[in-house]
Amino acid sequence: MTVQVLYIGGTTTNSKNKVNALGKETRQQLWKELQEALSDASITSLVVTGRPPFFSAGADISEFLVDHHDSKEEDNEVSLVQLCDALEASPKPVVAAINGMALGGGCELALA
Repeated sequence: MTVQVLYIGGTTTNSKNKVNALGKETRQQLWKELQEALSDASITSLVVTGRPPFFSAGADISEFLVDHHDSKEEDNEVSLVQLCDALEASPKPVVAAINGMALGGGCELALA
């Protein structure tokens, strides 16, 4: 049995994402890792976690002021809803290891 751990905000402690916010890059990273884990037959289950003191602080508020009129970029973006839906639909068991605060979208991700 192999368990794949998906880290919100990456695995390095010197990451710019100190609160494991679910910004565009983080959602893309989690989506990519999730798809790889689901397609790997040797991985039997998944754990989603973050670095303390946050499981995830939710949305990346620095992205709220960004102009989203570039439709090509938006078409390739993974939304939080898509990420949660994929976790819920996973044929492999998924556990949220909530090791800190789970706020807003972070709570949604934990419940998925």
